[in-house]
Amino acid sequence: MRFIVLLVFLFSGCAEKSQPTYNDDEIIFVVELKPVSGKNSEDISNFSKVYTDAIDNNEPQSLGWGFYESEGKITLIERYQSSDAVLIHGQNISEGGKLESLFGDFIEHFEIIKIEIFGTASPELKAFLESLDMPAFYRPAMASFSR
Repeated sequence: MRFIVLLVFLFSGCAEKSQPTYNDDEIIFVVELKPVSGKNSEDISNFSKVYTDAIDNNEPQSLGWGFYESEGKITLIERYQSSDAVLIHGQNISEGGKLESLFGDFIEHFEIIKIEIFGTASPELKAFLESLDMPAFYRPAMASFSR
């Protein structure tokens, strides 16, 4: 009898495969940066860790955040749940935002060369980015998935 109960339990578990959940709204920023003159690699590395921790601790809708270095250039990759999550980040680093002073430190460490935005940016997000007068390039998805 125990054998039959075990078989029923095992087979019933196999029949209930969960379908993956997809996020069609994910936005990915790839930001090309150049260290500001006067900042050495240790300054850049230490600040990058501080800034990454601040985003992790204050922005739960940020899916990922990382600084990557190669040949003196820095690439920042930011992943967000949606355009709205990017707008929250924008509020946080803007005047009066909880990360305003830290963003001031960011600008003291990095020069933004260009920003590439992957995914479907909302009209509100595009308007916000245009107001910053930064070199932004939009790359809507042809085919993609995000879990």
